[in-house]
Amino acid sequence: MQLSILSLRSNAFTGGILAQLSNLSSLHVLDLARNCLTGSIPPALGDLKGMVQEQNINHDLFHG
Repeated sequence: MQLSILSLRSNAFTGGILAQLSNLSSLHVLDLARNCLTGSIPPALGDLKGMVQEQNINHDLFHG
């Protein structure tokens, strides 16, 4: 079984996004909206070939 949807919405997570999420090669949807995440989005997440549907990071405090 391969993970294709990861929704971690509205969990009050803080800190940055772990670059290790890019190891989820079959991921199509990543939803991190409505947390308190900060910092930069790891460039490796943009390299996921399966990430064709969405990356939802609304209401977080990213820069860069």
